[in-house]
Amino acid sequence: MNSCRDSCPLEDEDISATMERELKKRGVTVVTGTTVERIERPSESLTLSLKDGSSITTEKLLVSVGRWFNSKGIGMGQVGVTVGGRGDVPVDEHMRTNAPNIYAIGDVTGKAMLAHVASAQGQVAVEHIQGHPRAINYDAVPAGIFTFPEIGCVGLMEQQARAHAEKNGKDPNQAVKVGRFPYAALGKAQQLAIPRGSAK
Repeated sequence: MNSCRDSCPLEDEDISATMERELKKRGVTVVTGTTVERIERPSESLTLSLKDGSSITTEKLLVSVGRWFNSKGIGMGQVGVTVGGRGDVPVDEHMRTNAPNIYAIGDVTGKAMLAHVASAQGQVAVEHIQGHPRAINYDAVPAGIFTFPEIGCVGLMEQQARAHAEKNGKDPNQAVKVGRFPYAALGKAQQLAIPRGSAK
């Protein structure tokens, strides 16, 4: 295993560490920093051979490798819309593609792939078409992961905020303030007997 950061690689390091700790408490073995090279079914169980030379035997396997853009074969080239190398459709801050009067919203734009982002993009596109330009601030998009404990976030993570401050010539230690609140100190969390977790 590499670091706690690897268990939820797109989340804040503290959140990732908390999730890994909670999974281990429930008897889950967390293996990160390696790749499944081969899957065999010698019997009723599955054997996964990992790149680091180890193996895992399990009854079930869930493969979750993300999503792909579904933009091929729908006539984008015929109307002059540029498609990115991954199949994404690049847009500006008003959701305009490179083709005049053609807008794109939702997952195909390659931005945050969330339903509420697509809705907000649709509003921005319609408002721009009507002559009221505005843009989306992708730094303020709420998101959630429905695990236990749940993960919810909005805005920049600490690492992103520090990098943003540094990029703008500010001292990250002065520009970024971090506050934490443990759920154990929250009356409702105690009443529900779920005192684990925190807000950051």
